[in-house]
Amino acid sequence: MLAGEQAMFHENCKSAFLVFVDILGFEKLACSIAKNSNVNESKVRSDFLAVIEDRINAAKKNGYLIGSKNGQGDDWLLAVNSIGSLLKTVFGLLEHNTGLYRI
Repeated sequence: MLAGEQAMFHENCKSAFLVFVDILGFEKLACSIAKNSNVNESKVRSDFLAVIEDRINAAKKNGYLIGSKNGQGDDWLLAVNSIGSLLKTVFGLLEHNTGLYRI
C-alpha cells in the first residue's frame, strides 16, 4: 500500500497492479528542447511534470488509480486494480501534449 492512500483501497479489491512510470532521458530531452526553442530547461522540465501530474490526477478522478506516489521528480509509482485501468492510465500518460516539440 502507498503511504497516505490506504483509504482508497476497497474491501472488494482482490488484486492490485503496480506501475512504475519514468520519463526516460528527461534531462537530455529538456536540454534538447530548450536548445532549439525560446524556453529554458527549467521551464521545459516544469511543463512536462505539470502535464504528467494533470494526467495522473485525471486518472484518479476517473477512478482508474487507487493510489500514486511521486518519486524523485520524473518518476511515479501508480497502483491500479485492473488491467483495464492500467491500460487506460498508461494510454492517458502517453497521449499528452506539453506544447513543446523536440526539433
